[in-house]
Amino acid sequence: MNRDDPDVESPPDYAPISTVRARLPGPGFLAAVGWVAVLMVVQFVLGVALAIVALIAGADVSLPIIAVAVTGNLIVAALIVGFAYGPAGREKLAVRSPGAARLLCVFALALPLLLIVGEASEWLADAARAVGVPNGLIEIWGQNEIIEAIGQMNPVAGTISVIIFGALFPALGEELLFRGYIGRGLVARWGMWKGVLLTSLLFGAVHIHPLHAVVAAFLGVILHALYLWTRSLIVPMLLHGINNYAAIQIPVSAKHGQLPLAAEAHLPPLLALTALLAVLGIGFLLYRSRVRWARADGTAWSPWFATAETPPPSVGARLQAHPIGILMSVVAIWLYLLFALALWLEVSR
Repeated sequence: MNRDDPDVESPPDYAPISTVRARLPGPGFLAAVGWVAVLMVVQFVLGVALAIVALIAGADVSLPIIAVAVTGNLIVAALIVGFAYGPAGREKLAVRSPGAARLLCVFALALPLLLIVGEASEWLADAARAVGVPNGLIEIWGQNEIIEAIGQMNPVAGTISVIIFGALFPALGEELLFRGYIGRGLVARWGMWKGVLLTSLLFGAVHIHPLHAVVAAFLGVILHALYLWTRSLIVPMLLHGINNYAAIQIPVSAKHGQLPLAAEAHLPPLLALTALLAVLGIGFLLYRSRVRWARADGTAWSPWFATAETPPPSVGARLQAHPIGILMSVVAIWLYLLFALALWLEVSR
C-alpha cells in the first residue's frame, strides 16, 4: 500500500481495506476529469463571451481573452482548493519554501529546460507535417497574433502583462489545481508513476491544442516529479511561471531583432546537446537531494500514501534530504557551465 514510494509507510496489517480507502484523499480519476471539464467550460464560456464582444465592437480581443481566461482559471482553482481543504490547504498542498539551494537549482534549470521543451515541440511539429497533418492542427491558435499584440504595446506594459497573465496567474492556478489538488488524489489512489502520468495527461488535455497538449503533458511530468522530490508546491509554480514568461517573451524579443538565437526554428546541435546535459545534471541533483519528513527516531512520516504534504506539528517531524555526493555535484556544475558557454557562443555569434 506504499504506492511506489519507499519513504511511505504501509498501514498496519490489521487495518480494514475500507479504512485504508477512507484515508486516501480525493479526487479519484472520474472526479478529476469532471474538474478538468469544469475548467474547460469556464474557458469556453469566457472566450465565447469576449469573442461576441469583439464582433460587436469590431476590435481584436485576443489579449483580453487570454487575460480573462487565466484569471477565471485561477479563481476556479482557488475555490476548489479552498472548499476541499480550507485553512489546511497550505499544509496539504505543501505550500512552503523549498530552501535557497533548491530555488537556485530551479532558476538554473529553467532556461535549458525551456530550450529542450521548445526543441521537442519543433521536432513534433516536423513529424506531424511529414505525415500530412494540416498546419491548423500544428501551429498554436492565435500565438502569432498574441505575440504581435504584445510587441505593439508599451514595453513596460507588455512586460507586466506577460508576467501577470502569461506567467503568474497560469502558474498559480494550474499548479494549485493539477499538481496540488488533482495530483494529490491521483498519486494517493493510483501510485506514484500512474498518478503522475494521469495528472499530466489531464494537464495536457486542458491546453486543448493537440501539439501544445503533448508538450504540456511532458512538462507536467517534470513539474510533478520536482514537486514530490522537493515537497514544495512553490517549485513547480516557480518553474511553470518562468517557462511561460520566457516562452512568450523570447518570441516577442526575436520579432523585434533583440534575440537572434530565437529566430531559428531548431536549436544548433551543440546548444541542444549541452542544454539536455544541463537539464539532466540539475535534474539529477534535485532527485538525489529529494527530501522526506522524518520523525525524531529517523522513521519516515507519511499518511499511508505518497504525498508532498507537510505533517501536523504534533508529529514533530523534520525535513531530511538524501545525500548528493561531491562528485555528482561537480559533474552537474560542469555540465551547466558547458551549456552556458555554448549559449554565450551562439548569442554572441
